[in-house]
Amino acid sequence: MKDDLLSKLLGLTPPPNARRRSFGLSPFSQPSGPPPPTPDLKPVLPPPPGWRKFRLLGSPLSLTASTFRVKGSIRKAASGDIKRGLVLPDPDDLGLAEGRQLRVAILYADLRGFSSMVVTSPKRSSLVVLEVFVSEMARLASLFRGEVVDCAGDRILAAFPQPLFDRSLKSVHRAVACGLWMQTVMDKVITPQLSSQGYSSLSCGIGIDHGTVVVARVGIRNRNKLIFLGSPAVVAAKLEEAAGPGETLMSPAVYSNRPSYLNAANNWVITPHPPLGSPQYYKTSCVFTGESPPIAG
Repeated sequence: MKDDLLSKLLGLTPPPNARRRSFGLSPFSQPSGPPPPTPDLKPVLPPPPGWRKFRLLGSPLSLTASTFRVKGSIRKAASGDIKRGLVLPDPDDLGLAEGRQLRVAILYADLRGFSSMVVTSPKRSSLVVLEVFVSEMARLASLFRGEVVDCAGDRILAAFPQPLFDRSLKSVHRAVACGLWMQTVMDKVITPQLSSQGYSSLSCGIGIDHGTVVVARVGIRNRNKLIFLGSPAVVAAKLEEAAGPGETLMSPAVYSNRPSYLNAANNWVITPHPPLGSPQYYKTSCVFTGESPPIAG
């Protein structure tokens, strides 16, 4: 309206589109049709506690930053809880520094001669041998109702758990049968098959112990794993290191609770070491003779 009045006073004729512009949308006019959709706005979460302090630490590779992280780990670990467990827990089911008490048989199996093979043989041959060993040994542990907890190169850690209140010898018998069947498969299947394909022939060393452990979860977010706190894991690892090619070493706790078929009448030769005094372990190089082990997995 003001534009029209000014044009009349000055004697000017507004351009044809001036009136059209004057009746256009103004800042106060409402467009027709449904309103535009409201964008989804995510709530702004408050920063984690201590973030201001962490920002002042500077580089994460500093003594100040390490001190801050270590203090936090100590607080978390001190607030953890250890309970009696029924089965081997999944790492996601445990909080950091929490634990479960279990009765468990620990089995370590290692491929003998593999380190030298990696140096002297083509990498493809080493990879084939490692894949055959790890995949078959892990599968056998699962068939004997064990769980492969760790696999570091050519070394496998398998656990055969049972509840703390269960005083039976099921876990011991499964671990022993699994270890001896692993040696049987190595002797009668894996080594002949690899040799027939032109690959190197290797052997396996095994150590087994049994007892009570605390299964805990340690590490950092998205990079944590289960560990076993107790002598069985330590003893089994040392027995595996002392085992020669094709040998299975059992701790006194395992040997005293071994399956009944492991005796001289069935041609099982098990020798104590040392022969006199209190044996530190019992050793055998025997394998099963049948198509299947006497105890099903």
